[in-house]
Amino acid sequence: MIFAGLSALTVAFHVALILGAQLGHLTMGGRWRGALPPAGRVASGMSALLVGAMAWVVVAGPGWAVWVVVGVMVLSVAMHIATPSQAERRLWLPVVGVMMVAGLTVALGGR
Repeated sequence: MIFAGLSALTVAFHVALILGAQLGHLTMGGRWRGALPPAGRVASGMSALLVGAMAWVVVAGPGWAVWVVVGVMVLSVAMHIATPSQAERRLWLPVVGVMMVAGLTVALGGR
């Protein structure tokens, strides 16, 4: 449920970006101030779909697929460590870190 809750928060953030929220500095390396351009909004939509699908996998817990989610979250943690945007790192690194641990807990058989 922790993974699902943080996923809902993340999806809401991406929906806000798609709708033009002035939060571009908190995503995609912080390369845009203000609202995202159209290509960035499409990327945010794809991210929202991916996060929603990963939440479904973790909640449903279908074996090996949870390990795929854990792998994606490990990559996400690495990307948020490497981002040039300090604001993005401060906001999202703790979120994706907790999501990674929550996914790993489910993958290892915990709920």
